[in-house]
Amino acid sequence: MAELRKRLEQRKKEREAQQNWFESWWLTTLLSTIAGLLLLLILSLTFGSYIFNKLVAIIEGR
Repeated sequence: MAELRKRLEQRKKEREAQQNWFESWWLTTLLSTIAGLLLLLILSLTFGSYIFNKLVAIIEGR
């Protein structure tokens, strides 16, 4: 049983050593964070002026 645990641990270490850079958890987190910020930036640049003009029109109408 100890030999089995030893081999399983050895295989786990070998698998972790062969893990590619794009399979790591930090890259997924980084890409999703950057994609979210980029999406917010694009949306704010696209619709921001429209919303701002509508708010100004509402305030001026009062």
